[in-house]
Amino acid sequence: MQAADYHVSPSGSDQADGLSPASAWRSLSRAGEAPLQPGDRLLLQSGGRWTGQLRPKGSGVQDRPILLGRYGEGPLPVITMGSEGGVAVRFENQDFWEVSDLEITGSGVKADSVVGGIHFVATNARRILRHVVVRNCSIHDLGGSFKEYESCGIWIGVEGWNQEHGLTTTFEWVLVENNRIRNTGRCGILAWTCSAPAGQTDGNNMFREGLLPSRNVTIRRNLIENLGGDAILVLGSVKPLIEANTVRRSCSMTGNPAVAVHPGYNPHSAAVWLHSCVEGVIQFNEVTDTGKQSGNNDGMAFDFDFNCRSCLLQYNFSRNNAGGFLLIMQSARDNIARYNLSIDDRDHLLYLVGRLEENNLVHNNTFHVREGKGYIIPRARIWNNIFLVEGRASMEEREGTGDFRNNAYHGNWRNLPGDSSPVRADPMFANPTPNLERATTFRNYMLRPGSPCLGKGAVLPEQGGRDLRGTPVPDRLPPDLGALQSEASNR
Repeated sequence: MQAADYHVSPSGSDQADGLSPASAWRSLSRAGEAPLQPGDRLLLQSGGRWTGQLRPKGSGVQDRPILLGRYGEGPLPVITMGSEGGVAVRFENQDFWEVSDLEITGSGVKADSVVGGIHFVATNARRILRHVVVRNCSIHDLGGSFKEYESCGIWIGVEGWNQEHGLTTTFEWVLVENNRIRNTGRCGILAWTCSAPAGQTDGNNMFREGLLPSRNVTIRRNLIENLGGDAILVLGSVKPLIEANTVRRSCSMTGNPAVAVHPGYNPHSAAVWLHSCVEGVIQFNEVTDTGKQSGNNDGMAFDFDFNCRSCLLQYNFSRNNAGGFLLIMQSARDNIARYNLSIDDRDHLLYLVGRLEENNLVHNNTFHVREGKGYIIPRARIWNNIFLVEGRASMEEREGTGDFRNNAYHGNWRNLPGDSSPVRADPMFANPTPNLERATTFRNYMLRPGSPCLGKGAVLPEQGGRDLRGTPVPDRLPPDLGALQSEASNR
């Protein structure tokens, strides 16, 4: 069957056939009645504006997805929620879809309502839903409750928590890229499939056996700003990739003591995190100005939460995050954080609260703190890092339970870790100041010739191959301390 294009225009007619711009439909409700088949396209007129909600029908097939997008030149077509709650564009038990080039917005504050932008929801599909793409959309000012994860710009997942349909339904090949999300209640982008790695729980039997994880979830190059809670969360996934996103001012409302706690409300949030994931990668992201209300125990830039296994956090830049740089929860194991630059992350800079035996490793990161009283809970291996604490900041290690080796410590430490081979001297950065241009900031934190941190790292079995800027890191030679390695000739 030949694919069809269906058109929707504010000046169209619902009595037309929709098959050309001249015979476009008028309303979202009429568009939602279209009998879409594999390869079809549902197109909204550029510059058009609709109030309401869209519920497209149908699923595509391999190599013939259905597209929801726009036609014509001009601004993105706009779907506004008006004064209503709910979800602007919702798909249920549908797959092989690509959504692009839409603007989704709200109107007014709906603080006690779930309000979402673009949601792909699995309820009782009883199959693996494949090929879901959301790209180049602008989602903003939805005004929904920050107490509900479903108040989310882009939400893709299996509905509920520990539900029966999670035993037969999940998602594969999900791509969320190049979207702009701001002011969306709780969350920016969320991929939600309740599942834990086989044989691994947090000790509280969080998930029943047999729940299906998602696979091949990629979230990249999105700009996310001004959220009440989490910016990016992937739950229950194998090999998810979160890369090259920019997150600014998340977690501004979760944990607000003025808000009454109710069942299901999690007051704790972080900017970018994985929960119950295997071999996930978080890389090349920039996270700044994460908030931390007093009832939010997190508020950090990154988090390997319960049941994460063999995940990587690498080549990221974080700055001015009120809850610190990294959380690693109990039952997370064999995870690595390396070659990241953290500037002015405060409070629990490293909050590693599992067990040393879980084999988590934090190595070759650079931490520069200039404000606030910070601390480290260190139940992990912490090797080859640089900690510079100056200005009005102070730092201490608590508990004495970490494995510290070959780290550099300089400045205002109230309690130094018991490091087996410390460097206690000025690391001699080129110019330790952040800059609006990220590449300039990275150059500023390179080590000068003669630095006491050059070549002083412990050799690891696998050292990552490259540093934050892409400088090669040899496998069998002692690395420099910190996230930015020097050329061998500078040592």
